[in-house]
Amino acid sequence: MKLYNEQFITTDDFSKYLILKGWVLFNQLPHVANIWRYKKNNDYEIIQPIKADLKDFSNRVNDILNALSESECKSKTEIIREIDNISNDIISLRVIHDDVANGEIPFADGILLFSKTKELMLSAARSVVNPQRGRYSGKNPEVVERFFSSLKLGQTEVGSYVLNLVAPIYWDEDSQEDHCRVPFSRTVTERLMYSIEKLSDAVDKYKERGDLKIFEAIIKDGVNATLCSAIIGLSGRNRTRVIEVKVLKSLIAENAISDNKKISITPEKIKYIEEAEKFYSNDYTVKNYNLAGSVIRLNRDVNSLGGVVTIVEASENNRKVTVELDEEHYNEAIRAHENKYENVRLVGMLIVTPKKTKLVDVSDFHILHHPIN
Repeated sequence: MKLYNEQFITTDDFSKYLILKGWVLFNQLPHVANIWRYKKNNDYEIIQPIKADLKDFSNRVNDILNALSESECKSKTEIIREIDNISNDIISLRVIHDDVANGEIPFADGILLFSKTKELMLSAARSVVNPQRGRYSGKNPEVVERFFSSLKLGQTEVGSYVLNLVAPIYWDEDSQEDHCRVPFSRTVTERLMYSIEKLSDAVDKYKERGDLKIFEAIIKDGVNATLCSAIIGLSGRNRTRVIEVKVLKSLIAENAISDNKKISITPEKIKYIEEAEKFYSNDYTVKNYNLAGSVIRLNRDVNSLGGVVTIVEASENNRKVTVELDEEHYNEAIRAHENKYENVRLVGMLIVTPKKTKLVDVSDFHILHHPIN
């Protein structure tokens, strides 16, 4: 059995592990190695490389494992498992409902659980590199691919149905570039918990105010259509399961999450998360929407009294909205278009789709003779 994260041996965190195990720093070879001796028996010595590019690095790691095994009277396999676990964050995902109470889950839901767990981690990892509102698609950045290659599935647990993901803090090579100051895996774990917490808080606010813009404000925090889709799927096909996400942080890794956090999403929140997903996917409607902007295009058929206008909405990143107007309002829109200093304000139902945005059922139309604030 081989140590999964050999590079961990070179870190200060492994030095902390040795101290916890009763080893004392005896000498240092600058830029090469640290020499440790076992407090209980000075006959045991460990030479800890501080760089992984040594030609005999794997041999030195093997010597360390043998020394730990002999000094603690444990098998080498036990030592390897202990070190691997110490250098990992454990992400525990639990779904709770009567139909999974005995630790079993319907086959179709089990497949969905694994699929949506991957989606959950994809959202967290890719939002570290590039936060966005829509679904993540296409090729993953290299650092994200490496992160997924490092992930392992831990043993499932009884307790409703629990799925454990093992996220190694250190990889064999460091290619995370400048996406974060701390190891990318740890940053993804922190982003995962932070984004779920932000979404849960936003749902509470949305229930009170009914304003979809609440979800706009948390895109920068890693909340997006992919995250919403993952959480919706994890609640089960019938949307009835409680979702609980917990992180057991590496015991000695630096930049640790402040606490072993736990976040729960109840089934009552799922319908609001479904609305958030549609919002992030540009597929939603808003009743009694106040549209304000400038008229940039007019289109009227030869035999028609009314027509279709296009209004650019400055407050929404110059979003273009088409509106079908009757004769009276269309003629007012012509006047607003001719006078570049005039804007219009309309009230109606806003329908947003990935390809087009339009306002229908217009109930109010005003020309504004002053700039829009």
